Amino acid sequence: MTIALSDKVQPPEELQQFLGLSLPPDTQVLIPTHHLVEILNLLPQQIAPIPGVPTQVIGACNWRGEALWLIDLGQLLGKTPLFQILQQGAYHAYYSVVVIQYQGCTLGLVVDQVKQIHDCDQQSLLKPTLPNRSTLPPCVEGYLMTPHGEAQWLLSCESLINFFRTPVSEARSSASWLSKG
Repeated sequence: MTIALSDKVQPPEELQQFLGLSLPPDTQVLIPTHHLVEILNLLPQQIAPIPGVPTQVIGACNWRGEALWLIDLGQLLGKTPLFQILQQGAYHAYYSVVVIQYQGCTLGLVVDQVKQIHDCDQQSLLKPTLPNRSTLPPCVEGYLMTPHGEAQWLLSCESLINFFRTPVSEARSSASWLSKG
């Protein structure tokens, strides 16, 4: 039997890949893999603290000969800051850093764990409802429900990078340090 190309099962064009990330204590987030550059494991002594930057900025590290700014993604999303979790006795030999890029700007997202890549149908991605929208950080584009009924937040890498690239208030005026690398 001959199978014509038109008879072959094609993957849906709206299928998109996302990298799953875990934030303490129990938050799961997804980022689009097309913004993913690299995943790093950094020792705490590889991170240089930087004074005068927003509190979500853990510091910077040397990445490919340039300074990579490291953001505590959990703290940015309103969760417990990573340093507080470490002070409570949780031991991490290294930090998991997800390096993302948008319009030539690069940023390191510090997370508790890097999970697996998920293939998601665009139809499965849900937009936040209006009453809930005001309680979510602006970088949350939507969510995906797992088979166990848990929500995984879908993050916008564009919004994450633009949050630090363009200061919009006096409180964030020190955030203009993020520039094209």
